[in-house]
Amino acid sequence: LGMWTQKPYVEELHRYFNNNPELFNEDLIIAGDMNSNKIWDKERRKDKNHSAMIEKLEKVGLYSQYHQLKNEKQGEETWNTFYLTRNPNKHYYIDYIFCKNEKIKSLEILDAEHWLKFSDHTPILFEI
Repeated sequence: LGMWTQKPYVEELHRYFNNNPELFNEDLIIAGDMNSNKIWDKERRKDKNHSAMIEKLEKVGLYSQYHQLKNEKQGEETWNTFYLTRNPNKHYYIDYIFCKNEKIKSLEILDAEHWLKFSDHTPILFEI
């Protein structure tokens, strides 16, 4: 499932999940721009925020592979995937790969210094 959530961001993914629950299982791979992070949870209703979406995905066996492989908590990422206005000082982690843990062989966030010439996002390269 290619993902690019737009306003209201994570709420859009909640709506898609709720309307299509049969699609969300451990066979699914979700990749793309979620436009969301735990750091913004307080700006959304508790049942429609980032953490609630992560909980829904994990209940069906889908995990953020960055967080699994780097052993980092949501909202405490040491790498970034988005740079607002391509500014290296305005960075966030908002792009994700969700799948069953056993499916992924490797994951790499490519170098921002190189990729910011082309986009405000840095690519995530992963192998299944």
